[in-house]
Amino acid sequence: METDLTIMGALTAAVGPMQRAFNPEDNDRPWFGHDWSIGLVPGLASGLASGLPSGGASRFYFSGDADEAHVPGRHLLGLLEARSLGVAVAPEAIAKHLAALEFSLSREIALPQNRVSPDRPAPQLFLPHNVREALHGLLAVCEHEPAASQAAARRFMEVVAAINQFWSPEAGWDLAAMRSRQADIQLRQWESPHITGLARAIAPLVRFRELALTRGCECQEVTGLLHRLVAATLPFFPADGGLGPELGKHVHSITSTLAGLARYAVSFGDQRVLERVAAFYRLGLTGLRDWLGWSPENRDDTSDRGEANNSGDILETALLLGAAGDTDCWVDAGRILGMHLLPLQLREAGFLASPKDPWDDSERDVAERLVGAWGFPAPYGHLPQGWSSVSFNLDIVGGVAASLAFAQRSIVVPQADGFTVALPHSGSSQWCDVQVSRQDGRITWHLTARRDGRCRLVLPEATEPEATEPDQPFERIRSHLVELGPVRAGDRLVFSARQLERTVHLGHHRRDIRVRARGDTVLAMDCLSGALAVFPPHAEVAEAPGGEPASAWRPVAAVDFAGAAAQPAPERASGSRHRAWLFGGAAVAPDGPADAVCLRLPGRPAFGVVTPGDGLDFGSSGLRVEVWLRSAWPGPGRVLSKGCFRSTPGYFLGVGQGGAGRVTFGVGAGSACGAGRSIEFHSRGAPLADGGWHLVEVSFDAARRRAGIKVDGEPQALLRRPWCDGLVVGDELRWRPGSPAIASSPLALTIGSHMGADEFFCGDIAGLRFFAALP
Repeated sequence: METDLTIMGALTAAVGPMQRAFNPEDNDRPWFGHDWSIGLVPGLASGLASGLPSGGASRFYFSGDADEAHVPGRHLLGLLEARSLGVAVAPEAIAKHLAALEFSLSREIALPQNRVSPDRPAPQLFLPHNVREALHGLLAVCEHEPAASQAAARRFMEVVAAINQFWSPEAGWDLAAMRSRQADIQLRQWESPHITGLARAIAPLVRFRELALTRGCECQEVTGLLHRLVAATLPFFPADGGLGPELGKHVHSITSTLAGLARYAVSFGDQRVLERVAAFYRLGLTGLRDWLGWSPENRDDTSDRGEANNSGDILETALLLGAAGDTDCWVDAGRILGMHLLPLQLREAGFLASPKDPWDDSERDVAERLVGAWGFPAPYGHLPQGWSSVSFNLDIVGGVAASLAFAQRSIVVPQADGFTVALPHSGSSQWCDVQVSRQDGRITWHLTARRDGRCRLVLPEATEPEATEPDQPFERIRSHLVELGPVRAGDRLVFSARQLERTVHLGHHRRDIRVRARGDTVLAMDCLSGALAVFPPHAEVAEAPGGEPASAWRPVAAVDFAGAAAQPAPERASGSRHRAWLFGGAAVAPDGPADAVCLRLPGRPAFGVVTPGDGLDFGSSGLRVEVWLRSAWPGPGRVLSKGCFRSTPGYFLGVGQGGAGRVTFGVGAGSACGAGRSIEFHSRGAPLADGGWHLVEVSFDAARRRAGIKVDGEPQALLRRPWCDGLVVGDELRWRPGSPAIASSPLALTIGSHMGADEFFCGDIAGLRFFAALP
C-alpha cells in the first residue's frame, strides 16, 4: 500500500504490517523480527549498484527475549491509537494481539514472560526490558477498548503489584522471592539493567495514572511506584546534560526513558525533572542522533544503521518540551517528521520478494506483509553503508506508529491565551482545523479557528513569511514563531511562506553526508544505499571530513563610525552612549585600519549602540564577523554583543575572557543556562594587548557545524568554555547536529561592552563587517 508524506497517511499504512504479523503455525502469536541477508553484491556497499540487489531469503523470526509481550504490547498501542484517530483497524487483529499479551502475563507472577523458543508450551523468561511494552498494551486497551477495559486495568494493577513486591530501587529484582512463587522463572537483564529495564516503563505508568484520575481513581500504588522509579532514574541524567557511560549502549532504552521523564515532568509539574530532560535533550542527546533525527541502535556503532523508534521517542520528547515552553523543540519535531520518519517508511517492498515455495510462515508473503513498516534505516535509505542485510523488525512499527499518533494530536497546542499550530501538518482539534499544502517552494496553512484566542504559528527552518489572507498584520516573534493575532471562532485564515533551499552537512562518524533541504523537506542527499536509497542523490559524491567545501558568505552590513563617534571619546558621565549607524549592502573592507574612521573607547563607561539592531539577527543560520581592533589593556572587554547572556540567545565577540587579551566568541544563550545551550570558546594564541592593530575574524558555520577564530589571517588554536556544546578539533570547534546555539536576539547590537552593563572594551575599533552564510 502506497502512503504519502503525511502523518495520517503513514499511520494508515503502518496498520498493515501490525495486522499481518501473526504466525498461524504458532497459535497466531506475532513474529518479532525480520531480516533479509543480501550477501556481498558487487558495488552495493559503495552505493554504485544499478537495479535492485538480490540475495538470501527475506524472512520473519521469533525472539526468545522479546516475542511474547514486546510485539503485542507495542502493536496494541499503535493500532488502538491509530484507530482513535480514524484509521480502520481489523477487530481480529486487536483480539489476537491481546491474546498474545495475556499469554505472556499468564504465569503465577504477573510479569511479562517469554518462551525461550517456539516449541516451549509456556513462557518463563522474564526480561525487565519488556515491562514497558506490556504496560503500554494494557494501557491502550484500558483507554480505547471499552469491553475489555476493566480486565486490562486489573491486569495492569497486577503487574504494578508484582513490581512493588519483587523490585526495589536499592536491591533491584529479588530472584529468590520470585522463585518462591514461580519456581521456573528465569531472570535476564541487559547491560545497564535499570535503564534497559524498569526505567523504560515510566511513560505508560504516567499515562495510566492520568487515565485513572479522569475516571475518579486515585491510583496510589502507581503514583508511589512512579516517584520511586523517577528518583532512581534521575541520577542517570545529570543537571549538566551530560551523556555518561552509566546509561549503557542501548539507545532506545535511553530515548524511551527520556520521553518517559518528560511525560512525568509535565504531568506532575516537576520543574526539576523537566530541566534535567531539557539539558539532556540539548547536550547529551546530540551524541545519540543527527540533525534529521536519525539515531543508531547502539551508541558505540559507527555505521549509518539507525533505529526508527529511537527517532519516535526523540519526536515525543521534542513535542513535550515544546508544549512546556521551549518552542525551538517544535521546529526540531517538524524536521524529524518531514526529513526522516515519514520518508523512511517502507512504501515499496518488491525487493523483498518471497520464495515461490515458502518453507513455513516465516517466508510467506513477506514483502506484502511489511509494506508500511519501519526498521533500521540509514539517513538516506533502507540499506546502511557497509551492511549486508536489511531489517524491518515488527516491534519497531508499533513504536513509531504510537509516536506519530502523539504527533498528530500535537499539531495544535492549547495555551492560556489561545493556541499554537506547532507542526506543519494537517489536523483537526477543538481549537483549530489545519490544512497544510506544499507547492513550488511554498508552504501554505489554511486555518479555521474553532475557539476565540490568540493564534501563533511555528515555521519550519529556513522559512520566510509572505502573506496572510485576508490581509492582516502579523508579527514574527522569533525566527520560527509568528503571531497572527486574535481570532474568533469561525475565522478563516490563509498564511503562506517561502521555504528556502540550503545544504546541511550531517557529518556522520568518519565521513560527511550532505543534505539538500527545502524547509522541512529533503530534496537530495548523498546516498549510499544504491537502489534502496529513498532520496535523489546529491549532485556530487560526499568527501571525507576535512575535504568538504566551506560555506559561502554574503556581506550583510558594516558599521560606519564616521559622523557618529568618530572622534576620540572624552571622559563622560556614566551611561553616555556613542551612537553608530547601520547601513545595508556590502561595505568595502579597509586595506588596514589607517584609512578607516575609528571608534575610540576608553573603557567604562563609554560604549556604542548600533540602531536598528534587528538587521543583524542571524537566527539559526551562520554568521561571520570581521573587525580591526587595537586593545589597550588585557582585561575582559566585549568588542560587540547582541544578547547571548543569561537566557537570551544571540552572539558576542570579546577579548580578555580567556586571559591576556585573547579572542572570545560565543553564539547562543549565556552560561547561566547551563551546559548545552551555547557555542563559546576562546583563542589560545598570542595575546592582542600589544598596542598594535589586528584583524580578527570569527565564524559560526551552522550548516557545516564548524566555528573558528582567525587573527591576522591565521587560524587560532582554541579552548572551549565549560558550558560549550562542542569539541575542539585542531583549530575548529565542532558540534553534533541539533545544537541549540541561535544567533538571534531582539536586543540591539552594543559595541564596546556587554549590553552596556559591564566588560567595557578599552581601545580602538574599525572596519566592522558582518556576513551571513549563503543557504
